[in-house]
Amino acid sequence: MKLKILVLVLIISVVVTIVTATLTQNSKAEENRAEIVFAGEPTYILKSVENKSNFIVYRYNISVKLQNIGNKRSDKLTVNLTDEEGFTLHASMSYIEPGETGEVVFEWVNALNRGQNIKVNFYPSSLDTATSKYNSGSTQFTIGIGNDDVAATSTPGFELIILVISIIVMIYLNKRRQR
Repeated sequence: MKLKILVLVLIISVVVTIVTATLTQNSKAEENRAEIVFAGEPTYILKSVENKSNFIVYRYNISVKLQNIGNKRSDKLTVNLTDEEGFTLHASMSYIEPGETGEVVFEWVNALNRGQNIKVNFYPSSLDTATSKYNSGSTQFTIGIGNDDVAATSTPGFELIILVISIIVMIYLNKRRQR
């Protein structure tokens, strides 16, 4: 009876050791790769507004940052920016080392008088590299037009309140002076 228990414990120990070694080896193999993710949402800045023959043209700089959270250098990447009209801009990004962040900046022009949804995606530049969840991705954001994208620097209507208070103070001081 003791011999059967000892053999059973030995068999279970061998099986657990084999399973643990296999899982550890698979996880180590997966850790030895580049893993590219967006480093935050893409950001944009209104660069200029131009009035060209009855069109208002908005020029933006759009920044896309990618980060390598893996432990291997990434492949070269292609980053695409596509607007609702189907207009696509392409940029190449060189290798991103582990723990590093790479950035591409697009100059995007919009002549429409409304905001647009912008789609950004990235993938390996080389056609020989298989696309996977570790080396490709996409995100989408909405870009405003004109002052829609400028952070508010004051409370709306606050200037009007200051103006009214200033007029009342001037009238009061004028009446006081006349007495």
